[in-house]
Amino acid sequence: MIFGYLGKTTNQANKMKIAVLQHIAFEGPGMIVDWANENGSEIIVYESYNGALPEFGSFDLLIVLGGPMSANDNFDWLEQEKLLIKQAIDENVLVFGICLGAQLIAKILGGVISKNPEKEIGWYPLDCMYNFLKPDFSVFHWHGETFSIPEGAQLIASSKACANQAFVYGDNVLALQFHLEMNEAGIRDIVLNCESELGKGNFVQTKIELLSNLAQVEACRVELFDILDGLKMRLSEMT
Repeated sequence: MIFGYLGKTTNQANKMKIAVLQHIAFEGPGMIVDWANENGSEIIVYESYNGALPEFGSFDLLIVLGGPMSANDNFDWLEQEKLLIKQAIDENVLVFGICLGAQLIAKILGGVISKNPEKEIGWYPLDCMYNFLKPDFSVFHWHGETFSIPEGAQLIASSKACANQAFVYGDNVLALQFHLEMNEAGIRDIVLNCESELGKGNFVQTKIELLSNLAQVEACRVELFDILDGLKMRLSEMT
């Protein structure tokens, strides 16, 4: 397990309060909602792109989702969001970033966000360290940028197209470039809204290839639930 918080737990005593920051209408929390409902946890989704943010102190876990914008963008709403994420990291609140969310975390911690050598869109395997995920596990990717690993953070996953796929920082931060949270509807939504990006790169699958691998969603669900179980266990250790 990475610094003690990734892994399953049977402790059901802590009911987490989860705040989710969403950056665009078609990239929602997906199967994170399923986990919260099954675990009796409170989950509130905030449309940060519309200026909605949670009050600090109202959540145990801050989840920062993906989106088509860049972590380098200077939108007023995104700058406010960065301040909230930084406060959560600094005050040892659990923070879990996905895709753009991972890039925002990296930038806040002093990392550099830049164009990846290759766009990575589709189902591609990961090379994971420390038994983070199953060996050669294929996950759903949709990104053209990447992050450097911030000072003090630890790389835990790579892929052939993108060297830096995931990192942990301290005992409270997990950042994933890829998507475990997307259910079938979420994948269909992003394909529908961003189809113009498909088929134009060495690591860019076609619409048919993307949608023909939707059976992999269930395996991603298992891995996502393991991670969220581990975060819940970490919260139990912190309180």
